[in-house]
Amino acid sequence: MYDESDMRRSAAGVFIMIGMRLCFLVLMGGGTLVLLGGVAQAQRTGITISPLNFELTANPGETVTNKLVLYNPTDAMITVGMQSEDFAVAGEAGQVIVEPAETESYSLARWIKIVPDIFTLEPQGRQIVEFTIEVPLNAEPGGHYGSLLASVGGVAGGEGFVGAAISQKVASLVLLSVSGEAREDLGIKEFS
Repeated sequence: MYDESDMRRSAAGVFIMIGMRLCFLVLMGGGTLVLLGGVAQAQRTGITISPLNFELTANPGETVTNKLVLYNPTDAMITVGMQSEDFAVAGEAGQVIVEPAETESYSLARWIKIVPDIFTLEPQGRQIVEFTIEVPLNAEPGGHYGSLLASVGGVAGGEGFVGAAISQKVASLVLLSVSGEAREDLGIKEFS
């Protein structure tokens, strides 16, 4: 199990590696002074979220409330924006794609309210974020999938800044099973 110092070290290693690659690319492109400031800014930006997922059950018409914790492992104050978004699973390994649901029958994001939805985290600070899921009376039974996204915006330089700003988003997945009689249907379209 990782403690906070392990998370800080691993995050710093990733940012240093990305920073070195960006520095190389910038040096090759001749824009050294323009982007190096952006790389330093990226190295000071970070956020962790816990837990990484929730598996919840509710009946139609119920309200479910839960909490997650965000932590700022950096030495800089950061502003965090929270939002909910649906997700889908893709590929054989089950990669998560955060995007609006293709059908409303599996959507969860529209039922979620997050408080606070924007806040500032002090260096090494923590924030408890509460979310409420209001399940409609006519909710379709079965699985509904959403995510709680925390985003830290990239900081661009002052006036006349030319370059890139990096933003970061981390998510906690919410898997909600709505009680009721789910209609499951399986058929074979073709057999050879």
